[in-house]
Amino acid sequence: ARAARRARAATIGCGYMLILLTHMSVLPKPLPASGLTKGSTVIPTIARRDGGNVEQMLRKREEMLSAGLYPGVDYLIEDVSTQGGGVVVSVRPAYDLVKKLERSDWPVSVPFSLAPRWYTPRAYNTLVASFAALIAVGWLAVGALLASALTLSVVPSDSMLPAVQRRDVLLVDKVSPRLGWRPESGELVLFRPPDALREIVRRQSAVAGGGEGRGEALFLKRIAARGGDAASPPEVEVFPDGAATIDGRRIRSAVAADSPVARFVAPTRFSLADDAYVVLGDNEAVSVDSRCWGPLRQREVAGRPLLRVLPPGRFGVVK
Repeated sequence: ARAARRARAATIGCGYMLILLTHMSVLPKPLPASGLTKGSTVIPTIARRDGGNVEQMLRKREEMLSAGLYPGVDYLIEDVSTQGGGVVVSVRPAYDLVKKLERSDWPVSVPFSLAPRWYTPRAYNTLVASFAALIAVGWLAVGALLASALTLSVVPSDSMLPAVQRRDVLLVDKVSPRLGWRPESGELVLFRPPDALREIVRRQSAVAGGGEGRGEALFLKRIAARGGDAASPPEVEVFPDGAATIDGRRIRSAVAADSPVARFVAPTRFSLADDAYVVLGDNEAVSVDSRCWGPLRQREVAGRPLLRVLPPGRFGVVK
């Protein structure tokens, strides 16, 4: 459910970004020379695209600053005239500036062409708000996409000792399973609980001594075997004492009758389908795994552990 919400958030974020980009073409237009009138307030601006390359933009900006035309500042037009075939604007700031920007020769007369763009205050505010919204939505979309690709998972149990300890925090890749990744034998995998495991968790809030957690949580186990690698499906057998074999080869020894997992063992025999796995915990005495609830299906694989990020002293690749 959380993954679905994050995916929807990413989709919505990208949708809003597309809408904003689409509407860039209908954003406020700069004023033409004929739009500058005596007594009105205008804001000169410059952007990188106005100056060609960075060096040209910076040179243009210095020319504006030297003339007293500060990008982004509100100016009151005191006069508009024509000189040598071009429009000249006489302006002064509409409000007091910081001391280092003040001049003693206000108003200043500058050619209309000195500023690449002139806007009314309303148009300028709309433009700034639109770009701010675009940036915010962009970060939202990036965050949502990252959240749908990576997650942190806290290990709630001792079932994977000694490789992974209780309260270890793992960075988990959630994209690979969606792209068809199939874990190999020996690899760690995080998965959503199959119905049989969900039922065990429902009946027992936690395995005695193991603390497997809530049924909605992801579970961490190691792949012991996977289907589809051989010409014929592997035959898996689980015995009443917790021992397990694949094609007659023992993959798990018997557990003590008083071990926490003993009462959950479900003696069975089944053929491992092409899209299924046998998963086991490293700590066989407490791990509620395929010996108790059967095979794991590919559709239930949720993620691949990449790194242990906490505690700091054990940071590194988890195997």
